[in-house]
Amino acid sequence: MFKRGYYDWSIVMIGQSLQLLIKYFLAREVGYFSKTHNLIDLLREAGEIDNRFLEFLEKFRDSVEVVSDAYISGRYLPRRYSQEVVKDKFALYEELLGLVEGEENNSR
Repeated sequence: MFKRGYYDWSIVMIGQSLQLLIKYFLAREVGYFSKTHNLIDLLREAGEIDNRFLEFLEKFRDSVEVVSDAYISGRYLPRRYSQEVVKDKFALYEELLGLVEGEENNSR
């Protein structure tokens, strides 16, 4: 999507991917996850189990807020995002994936 210039959808998919990573972590660690789409709430909930999620939120708060807003507006309001805004949000996914995969390896 991103390579084809669908930046609006790309940022929505990044948001959804982040949500699913956090929900996967919560389901694995405590057996359930909140039915919210709010990334900040999900990160705080995960942070109650592992402080690194709170550190992630603190480090990337601005980007997390942009992705959260994009997810909501992408579903309900027309909004355009530029390539520059979306491109650096992929780093959020990579960072969070590393955090979740690291936890997965530690829990084995």
